[in-house]
Amino acid sequence: MCISQLESSFSEGTVVKTLWCWRCRRDVPMLDDDEWAVLVEAHRSGGEDTARMAVIERERIERGLPEPLPLRADATPAQRKLRHLSVGYEMFTGVAEPDPNLVWHHVVSQYGPPCVRCAKPLRNAGAERCRECGAVQSGSES
Repeated sequence: MCISQLESSFSEGTVVKTLWCWRCRRDVPMLDDDEWAVLVEAHRSGGEDTARMAVIERERIERGLPEPLPLRADATPAQRKLRHLSVGYEMFTGVAEPDPNLVWHHVVSQYGPPCVRCAKPLRNAGAERCRECGAVQSGSES
């Protein structure tokens, strides 16, 4: 049984949707649009880590979530610059993502419906063919 589109709960009252990510080639917890909006707000709040993390901290407090782990001493420049993405992703999904660049495409609404053959999500809502199994989707020409 394919576990794409599994919904799981990591804390009381929080449901996380897990989908197959065709870039990562595995099932991953996905952000919903409200959660993604918080991360985008943080990203656009300025070039300073302090300003970006302030947005994440505000949401963390409002939602009653635990404090994030401190930044590792051996963090790469990208991990330092995009820390708000990793911290926000973990805050919302309960799963640590050490590569903040992966968070950009772990948003449920960026994916299409399930494939008619393999049930993995299509790359987007307009996809005519499944990237995973190659099946032409209903209503699409071959």
